[in-house]
Amino acid sequence: MESKNTKTTAQGAVVWAVLGICVVLGVASDRPATSQAAPVVQVSDTNDVMSGAMPKMPSFPRLAPKAGHLRGHVKDTQGRPLKGASVMIVPPAVFGSGWSSRAIKGKTDAKGLYEIPVPVGGCTVYCAGYAIDYRGTRLALPLHPVDGELDSIPPDKGDVENFVVLPYGVASKSSVAENPVYSGGYYGASFTVGYSLTSPGSSYAPPGSIPEGSEVEITLTPDGPLVDGSAGGAFVIRRKLDSGVYFQVNNVPIGSYKIAARLRTEKGVEALRLSENVRRAAKGGLTPKESATGEATVLFRSESADPVILRVPLGNMERLELLIGRVTAD
Repeated sequence: MESKNTKTTAQGAVVWAVLGICVVLGVASDRPATSQAAPVVQVSDTNDVMSGAMPKMPSFPRLAPKAGHLRGHVKDTQGRPLKGASVMIVPPAVFGSGWSSRAIKGKTDAKGLYEIPVPVGGCTVYCAGYAIDYRGTRLALPLHPVDGELDSIPPDKGDVENFVVLPYGVASKSSVAENPVYSGGYYGASFTVGYSLTSPGSSYAPPGSIPEGSEVEITLTPDGPLVDGSAGGAFVIRRKLDSGVYFQVNNVPIGSYKIAARLRTEKGVEALRLSENVRRAAKGGLTPKESATGEATVLFRSESADPVILRVPLGNMERLELLIGRVTAD
């Protein structure tokens, strides 16, 4: 019996081809870019800057099921086997409290192959992840089931489940369908842009407030190769601020970017003050933490650095909180 087939949509393939970003996840972060920079993309949906596109899945070797075992390979999107990737299974009946005591863990060998004995009563894959060091920061990235689904594994026949590590893409179609703003539904990076608005004729406006109805522009330009070693591409987000206090951007291909925040008016373009709302001690985030020029570098980081505890299928990138405002005199 052959391993499970890759399922990628024609729409995803077309979008990715248009963006021109070469996906080769799992290589060292200082590896030279493998392709020319992609064209600038005008983002139409900030809930998913990749518009539902998924990377092209690699092919996997023929692997027959083995009775009493869950087996499979783990690769990057270029098809290279990943050593040390973690896969954890638990009996379906013990989900919830006490599940960890019944968990069975496995790791891939140099060929990217793992094999885990299935307990009496069967099992389900509960956690799966892989760790990558990028720009001095440890990122824990979830494993994506290549066929897009996870099956309950019976103890007698065994099963084959192949995984791949992705720099972006939809992790859970059901989560995205129910709540497209939920960052955990995507494998890519996520951030929010917070602001204060002032109405025309208002007698009081907090310092840095942006006039209601203004259009802001956020630009992301890759600062060297992305986490997958590719050149990546730039994203331009334009948003008219009629209401609210923030908007969210999801599924940005994971990497380090030059970020710029500007206010677009009839008089021209005005730089906005850009800052990070939550200043964690961990590496990454916005550098510098506050910029009056509206320009900085942003290094996206994962929520947890431990790949062993990553739930499947959910993303694990921290939702970075940024703030913008007009530059005011001190």
